[in-house]
Amino acid sequence: MGVPPRYRDSGFLRAWGRAWSCGDPLALLPYYEVDATYTDVGSGLTFHGHDGVARFYRYMLKFAPDSLIEFESSYGDECGFAARWIWSGTTSGPLRLGDETIPAAGVRFSVPGIAYCKLSSR
Repeated sequence: MGVPPRYRDSGFLRAWGRAWSCGDPLALLPYYEVDATYTDVGSGLTFHGHDGVARFYRYMLKFAPDSLIEFESSYGDECGFAARWIWSGTTSGPLRLGDETIPAAGVRFSVPGIAYCKLSSR
């Protein structure tokens, strides 16, 4: 798998987006600490550790197996950063948003969002 680029390295956002879009949770895990916490604000769910991040990723792919995540820009420092993204794909499974479940419909979508990441001091 290799070592992914670190935040502030050239190509980081593109590589991180490819990891989110490739359909393989193992490609995404090197971007997260083993004890990471991942919170998806839209669904109200929080996931812990690599197992949790992989579980969220599989959950996302059930909703849209052709998911494409494209990071547009980021702002941050050595403590953390925020990155703007677009998530697009085709719905094929249910998606929980808060207390509501959106049924599968086979519809194309494109949703903007922002990721906030705290960087490890390790």
